[in-house]
Amino acid sequence: MDPPGRYITARAKRPGSRLVLVGAATGREGLGGGVVCVPRPRRRQRCRRPAGCSGRRPCMEKLLIDAILAMAKTGKVLSCRDLGAAGLAGGSSEMAGTFGAVIHADRVHLRETGMTPREIMLAESQERMLVEVAPGGDVA
Repeated sequence: MDPPGRYITARAKRPGSRLVLVGAATGREGLGGGVVCVPRPRRRQRCRRPAGCSGRRPCMEKLLIDAILAMAKTGKVLSCRDLGAAGLAGGSSEMAGTFGAVIHADRVHLRETGMTPREIMLAESQERMLVEVAPGGDVA
């Protein structure tokens, strides 16, 4: 069992670290929010698929888990969290809430063209993780 100092938490540990988005490319999933089918009286039922149901790829998920575990073994990963509701905006604000973060939405790998910064930040695409690494990979 690893000592508690080696645990990888979902909270950034150091000011000045880098947050790196790894995994699948970002698309427009979940931009309507966590919407489910809501019946309307005397109207046709309208349904939008939530992010959790669209784009799920078990093979990519397994590759991402293996990659995160391999990165963790190097000791260079300080913290890590998956992106859920509110995508990169939610994940980065929860992860870097203590120190703050500058996010470069124009550097995010996209699956779709023409996405706005707002869409990039709020997209709930699956199989993505946010990883904290120290600048230059130094964790001493």
